[in-house]
Amino acid sequence: MNKDVIEAVRLGQQLCLRCRNSHQQECLELAVDELLRHPENVGPPKSLLRKALAHSRSRLRRRRAIQHLVSASDQLDTLDVGGGERMDAELHAMIEFDDWIRRSTLREEQKALLLYQVHDIDAGSIADHMSLPVPRVRERLARARFAARTERGRA
Repeated sequence: MNKDVIEAVRLGQQLCLRCRNSHQQECLELAVDELLRHPENVGPPKSLLRKALAHSRSRLRRRRAIQHLVSASDQLDTLDVGGGERMDAELHAMIEFDDWIRRSTLREEQKALLLYQVHDIDAGSIADHMSLPVPRVRERLARARFAARTERGRA
Protein backbone atom coordinates (compact mmCIF):
# COMPACT_ATOMS: atom_id res chain seq x y z
CA MET A 1 0.00 0.00 0.00
CA ASN A 2 1.30 3.42 -0.94
CA LYS A 3 2.36 5.74 1.90
CA ASP A 4 0.17 8.53 0.44
CA VAL A 5 -2.89 6.29 0.67
CA ILE A 6 -1.98 5.27 4.22
CA GLU A 7 -1.77 8.93 5.24
CA ALA A 8 -5.06 9.74 3.46
CA VAL A 9 -6.79 6.85 5.28
CA ARG A 10 -5.40 8.11 8.60
CA LEU A 11 -6.72 11.62 7.85
CA GLY A 12 -10.13 10.21 6.92
CA GLN A 13 -10.31 8.19 10.11
CA GLN A 14 -9.37 11.21 12.21
CA LEU A 15 -12.10 13.28 10.55
CA CYS A 16 -14.60 10.47 11.12
CA LEU A 17 -13.77 10.35 14.82
CA ARG A 18 -14.39 14.09 15.19
CA CYS A 19 -17.56 14.07 13.09
CA ARG A 20 -20.97 14.20 14.80
CA ASN A 21 -23.17 14.06 11.66
CA SER A 22 -24.16 10.53 10.56
CA HIS A 23 -24.36 11.54 6.87
CA GLN A 24 -20.85 12.96 6.99
CA GLN A 25 -19.61 9.87 8.82
CA GLU A 26 -21.09 7.65 6.13
CA CYS A 27 -19.39 9.77 3.45
CA LEU A 28 -16.07 9.47 5.26
CA GLU A 29 -16.46 5.70 5.70
CA LEU A 30 -17.19 5.29 2.00
CA ALA A 31 -14.20 7.51 1.17
CA VAL A 32 -11.88 5.40 3.34
CA ASP A 33 -13.27 2.25 1.68
CA GLU A 34 -12.57 3.84 -1.70
CA LEU A 35 -8.99 4.63 -0.68
CA LEU A 36 -8.46 1.07 0.56
CA ARG A 37 -9.83 -0.35 -2.69
CA HIS A 38 -7.20 1.60 -4.62
CA PRO A 39 -3.96 1.30 -2.61
CA GLU A 40 -1.87 2.06 -5.70
CA ASN A 41 -2.98 5.71 -5.93
CA VAL A 42 -0.32 8.37 -5.48
CA GLY A 43 -0.55 12.07 -4.73
CA PRO A 44 -0.96 14.41 -1.81
CA PRO A 45 -2.95 12.64 0.94
CA LYS A 46 -5.39 15.56 1.34
CA SER A 47 -6.07 15.51 -2.40
CA LEU A 48 -6.61 11.74 -2.40
CA LEU A 49 -9.04 12.08 0.50
CA ARG A 50 -10.85 15.01 -1.14
CA LYS A 51 -11.33 13.01 -4.38
CA ALA A 52 -12.55 9.97 -2.47
CA LEU A 53 -14.98 12.15 -0.49
CA ALA A 54 -16.36 13.67 -3.68
CA HIS A 55 -16.91 10.20 -5.10
CA SER A 56 -18.57 8.98 -1.90
CA ARG A 57 -20.92 11.99 -1.81
CA SER A 58 -22.03 11.34 -5.39
CA ARG A 59 -22.58 7.66 -4.55
CA LEU A 60 -24.77 8.62 -1.59
CA ARG A 61 -26.72 11.11 -3.71
CA ARG A 62 -27.43 8.42 -6.31
CA ARG A 63 -28.34 5.93 -3.59
CA ARG A 64 -30.82 8.32 -2.00
CA ALA A 65 -32.38 9.13 -5.38
CA ILE A 66 -33.64 5.57 -5.75
CA GLN A 67 -34.81 5.12 -2.18
CA HIS A 68 -38.45 6.13 -2.55
CA LEU A 69 -39.73 4.14 0.35
CA VAL A 70 -39.50 4.34 4.09
CA SER A 71 -37.64 1.29 5.35
CA ALA A 72 -39.71 -1.60 6.59
CA SER A 73 -38.37 -1.28 10.13
CA ASP A 74 -39.40 2.38 10.25
CA GLN A 75 -42.88 1.37 9.14
CA LEU A 76 -43.13 -1.15 11.94
CA ASP A 77 -41.90 1.36 14.53
CA THR A 78 -44.38 4.03 13.44
CA LEU A 79 -47.60 4.20 15.39
CA ASP A 80 -50.42 5.35 13.16
CA VAL A 81 -53.28 6.96 15.04
CA GLY A 82 -55.14 7.66 11.79
CA GLY A 83 -56.71 4.22 11.57
CA GLY A 84 -53.92 2.56 9.59
CA GLU A 85 -54.33 4.57 6.38
CA ARG A 86 -50.76 5.90 6.38
CA MET A 87 -49.28 2.46 7.08
CA ASP A 88 -51.46 0.98 4.35
CA ALA A 89 -50.21 3.54 1.81
CA GLU A 90 -46.56 2.85 2.69
CA LEU A 91 -47.09 -0.89 2.59
CA HIS A 92 -48.86 -0.53 -0.75
CA ALA A 93 -45.90 1.46 -2.13
CA MET A 94 -43.46 -1.17 -0.86
CA ILE A 95 -45.50 -3.93 -2.50
CA GLU A 96 -45.59 -1.99 -5.79
CA PHE A 97 -41.83 -1.48 -5.71
CA ASP A 98 -41.30 -5.16 -4.87
CA ASP A 99 -43.53 -6.14 -7.78
CA TRP A 100 -41.74 -3.77 -10.18
CA ILE A 101 -38.36 -5.28 -9.24
CA ARG A 102 -39.61 -8.83 -9.76
CA ARG A 103 -41.10 -7.98 -13.19
CA SER A 104 -38.11 -5.93 -14.35
CA THR A 105 -35.52 -7.12 -16.85
CA LEU A 106 -32.68 -6.74 -14.34
CA ARG A 107 -30.33 -9.65 -13.73
CA GLU A 108 -31.43 -12.08 -11.02
CA GLU A 109 -28.60 -11.05 -8.69
CA GLN A 110 -29.57 -7.37 -9.07
CA LYS A 111 -33.21 -8.19 -8.36
CA ALA A 112 -32.23 -10.12 -5.23
CA LEU A 113 -30.05 -7.29 -3.95
CA LEU A 114 -32.76 -4.68 -4.54
CA LEU A 115 -35.37 -6.87 -2.85
CA TYR A 116 -33.08 -7.21 0.17
CA GLN A 117 -32.95 -3.43 0.36
CA VAL A 118 -36.71 -3.02 -0.05
CA HIS A 119 -37.16 -5.32 2.94
CA ASP A 120 -34.59 -3.33 4.97
CA ILE A 121 -31.76 -5.86 5.06
CA ASP A 122 -28.43 -4.09 5.46
CA ALA A 123 -25.25 -4.67 3.45
CA GLY A 124 -23.57 -6.53 6.33
CA SER A 125 -26.35 -9.11 6.52
CA ILE A 126 -26.39 -9.48 2.75
CA ALA A 127 -22.61 -9.96 2.76
CA ASP A 128 -22.93 -12.72 5.38
CA HIS A 129 -25.67 -14.42 3.38
CA MET A 130 -23.73 -14.21 0.09
CA SER A 131 -20.32 -14.96 1.68
CA LEU A 132 -18.84 -11.78 0.23
CA PRO A 133 -16.97 -8.85 1.76
CA VAL A 134 -19.18 -5.89 2.73
CA PRO A 135 -17.46 -3.43 0.33
CA ARG A 136 -18.12 -5.82 -2.57
CA VAL A 137 -21.80 -6.06 -1.61
CA ARG A 138 -22.04 -2.25 -1.39
CA GLU A 139 -20.51 -2.02 -4.85
CA ARG A 140 -22.99 -4.53 -6.25
CA LEU A 141 -25.87 -2.72 -4.54
CA ALA A 142 -24.78 0.56 -6.11
CA ARG A 143 -24.63 -1.07 -9.54
CA ALA A 144 -28.03 -2.68 -9.04
CA ARG A 145 -29.54 0.68 -8.03
CA PHE A 146 -27.98 2.30 -11.11
CA ALA A 147 -29.41 -0.43 -13.36
CA ALA A 148 -32.83 0.03 -11.74
CA ARG A 149 -32.74 3.80 -12.23
CA THR A 150 -31.73 3.30 -15.85
CA GLU A 151 -34.51 0.80 -16.51
CA ARG A 152 -37.08 2.88 -14.66
CA GLY A 153 -36.08 5.91 -16.76
CA ARG A 154 -36.75 3.92 -19.96
CA ALA A 155 -40.23 2.90 -18.81
